[in-house]
Amino acid sequence: HITVQGLIDGRWVSRTYTIINPGAGTDVVSVAVRRVPTGQFTPWLLHDDGTPKRLRISVPLGDNYWAKTPQHTVCMVGGIGITLAKSLLAQLPTALCFHLEYSARAKIDQVFMDDFKALSEQHQGFTLNCRTDDADGYLNKDVVTTIARFPSANYVLCGPPTYVRKVYAWLQEIGISARNIHVEKFFLPEVKKRTHRSWKWYGYRVGAVVALLPAL
Repeated sequence: HITVQGLIDGRWVSRTYTIINPGAGTDVVSVAVRRVPTGQFTPWLLHDDGTPKRLRISVPLGDNYWAKTPQHTVCMVGGIGITLAKSLLAQLPTALCFHLEYSARAKIDQVFMDDFKALSEQHQGFTLNCRTDDADGYLNKDVVTTIARFPSANYVLCGPPTYVRKVYAWLQEIGISARNIHVEKFFLPEVKKRTHRSWKWYGYRVGAVVALLPAL
């Protein structure tokens, strides 16, 4: 992954992105950025108004998954977690099998589908199953039971916290060892809501201070 910082209204704002293509043999890496219309960073980053943007980009960080886990892998991802699968597939050794279970809210939310289709035609060990909440219903235990046909594989999970928790618990229920389940966590930045105080609240505070003054 890399961390990208942008200077927005005089402050450096940071976001971390999964490298979806390490650019082997080059000095270029690729990341995928999802535009969040109400967000602070992506509308600024992706809006081209002709004004130069000041950015700071970290060196790539993280471990090489395949160097540590040279075995068949089942990757189960939800939503934006698909970037992890894209990263792993970009470095997939030709001798290994890789099954991808991809969940999204709707078909319009699915990304990289053309890339996955092309890879399935080029790499015999790559298989893919896609599902959407609107067409297939919400994720349930039946999806994970289907994956039981890969009992000796490593399982890699990535997605929203609720998705990851459910899938992790279901995998353990069907007998997948915890040491064979790897979770990639990501978190969206929390925006603290400003508390609006009424004038009555401030009046009580001032009154309390005034009442204490004689005792000081």
